[in-house]
Amino acid sequence: MSTTKPETTAKPAETVKVKLLKPHTHEGKDHPKDTELDVDKATAEWLYKAGVVATGPALATPTAQA
Repeated sequence: MSTTKPETTAKPAETVKVKLLKPHTHEGKDHPKDTELDVDKATAEWLYKAGVVATGPALATPTAQA
């Protein structure tokens, strides 16, 4: 029996850059208006629907993957 974990082929979530329209707490950190954050598409959609960012994930700037 092997004690090593099998490798996963899951890709990291694609992220997009969004700009805050108003102060917001993200991942436990307070950010002022106009801060740019790299978030996954689902988070970008949630922030857009909540009126926290100006554009939804379809219009947000993709972040380069390393």
